[in-house]
Amino acid sequence: MKRLTAFAIATVLLAGAATRSNAQEAKDLVGSWAHVSNINTAADGKKSNLYGERPSGQAMFGADGRYSIFFHSSDMPKIAANNRTQGTAEENKAIVSGMVALYGSYTVVNKELILKVEGASYPNWVGTEQRRPISSFTKDEMHQVNMGGSSGGRNDLILKRIK
Repeated sequence: MKRLTAFAIATVLLAGAATRSNAQEAKDLVGSWAHVSNINTAADGKKSNLYGERPSGQAMFGADGRYSIFFHSSDMPKIAANNRTQGTAEENKAIVSGMVALYGSYTVVNKELILKVEGASYPNWVGTEQRRPISSFTKDEMHQVNMGGSSGGRNDLILKRIK
């Protein structure tokens, strides 16, 4: 009987732990996350790393339901004039295509991250609601899908919790 009771308790505890790691509620996202990977699959099936071979940046989710995201390529060019308002057309194009920043409020509903965009480096997103299914989640790693984002196609994003 003691073995059966111990087995039952262990089963309940393990089931509870599995539920928590997959809960994907807004409170589970609270903290800072490093941008690890962002692979775009175009309509023709061609894959590309949106932010290069070494993407960088962070996503921060507050307990108050606010978020701030900044993703970028670690290989963005420096502006030769050493003045951010005096970049050449080529420098500015490389910088704009190599980064994205946005902020606003967030919720999680049915394993879907919902971002209400209040400000963004891509102005077309301002005032919109971005829905990003969470395809996989543990306390330390989150995989999201962004269908038809600003780059078109499907973006598979991986974030790792910063400790």
